[in-house]
Amino acid sequence: MRRIGRRRKAARKALMHAAKLRHLSDKQWQRQRRRRLIRFVLRRAIHRMFQQKPVTVPQPEIRTKVLKKATTYTVWGRRKRIIRFLLRRFYRNLRYGEKTNHSPGHRFWKNIGAADRLSMVLNSFAASLIAYWFISFAGQLLNYLMAHTFGYDSAIRYYRVIYFISPRDYTPDAVQTLFSIEPFTALILSIISLIIYNSVRRFEGVLKQIFLWGYVWGMILFFGALAVGNILTKGFGHVINYLYLMDTAKLILTMTALGVLLLAGTFSRMLFLSLANCYLTEINHHNAPHFVRFQVVWPFVLSVMSIVLFKTPKIQPYEAFTLLTGFIFILPVWQSPLPNAEIHFEESGAIYLRQKMLMISIIIWMAYRLFTDPQLLGR
Repeated sequence: MRRIGRRRKAARKALMHAAKLRHLSDKQWQRQRRRRLIRFVLRRAIHRMFQQKPVTVPQPEIRTKVLKKATTYTVWGRRKRIIRFLLRRFYRNLRYGEKTNHSPGHRFWKNIGAADRLSMVLNSFAASLIAYWFISFAGQLLNYLMAHTFGYDSAIRYYRVIYFISPRDYTPDAVQTLFSIEPFTALILSIISLIIYNSVRRFEGVLKQIFLWGYVWGMILFFGALAVGNILTKGFGHVINYLYLMDTAKLILTMTALGVLLLAGTFSRMLFLSLANCYLTEINHHNAPHFVRFQVVWPFVLSVMSIVLFKTPKIQPYEAFTLLTGFIFILPVWQSPLPNAEIHFEESGAIYLRQKMLMISIIIWMAYRLFTDPQLLGR
């Protein structure tokens, strides 16, 4: 009995020990499980803190494009065809062009030769020299006669009228008369030339160019002399000084004179275009710029250079700057808007050099220099 009791007691202890061990193992497993959960939670939290958020790229919208119909040509191809067409037309106009006197539009200036262009320039140049000499000589002659009415000894030189008196012998009336007679003579002759030109402008002769250039030089020798004389206090400026005007009034007078030159040139463009009946059958926006350049611009430049060389070495800055103010007159004639409509002429002259007019202009200037230069006459 005792032995059975001991065995039961030992078995009971073994069961209690096993239960105790089982209980301890459950607690340890629970503890380990909690540790694993804590490590997992901490690792996940740390991983979320330092992990970059993925960038969500929006998906592009797919749009259906309507394809254009394929064109049969490109822009560059069209340009090449236009260039080839223009080159063929240019070659055809050069080879099969009409005669000079009857070719209309811009083909006139492609068919005309260098000799004909030079003839146009020289004809206008000769007319310009004759007109300037006539106006200048008329003013000097009246100045010479008026000087003798005041009892002053004077002489006509190729550069100007000189007086054999001392500066103290001048009187206010003499100054105002002698230094204004030439500009006012130029203005009067300019108006007369304009009237004559308007009455003969329908004819195709080139002699009418003399009257048109007389109008141009008369305007320049009056208003240009007024502006330059006011600035340099020379020539026509002495008359303004004896009027005792203030500086502001002188400035306004100078700007007014230059403005009148500019306006006169602007409204004189049609006068020069009417000269086209000397050479052309019509004038339009194609040939007008070329005609003005050969009929007005180049002859005026040659005239200014020739006059300056003619009066060298006695030319004064007052006279040189007065001539340069003519470019204010010529500039709007050259750059004014072109005529919108074509101007047709019933008759047109031929393009050739007027040798007689050119020789007359050269002989006049040579004789004038010979008889007004005391060194050439030996006196």
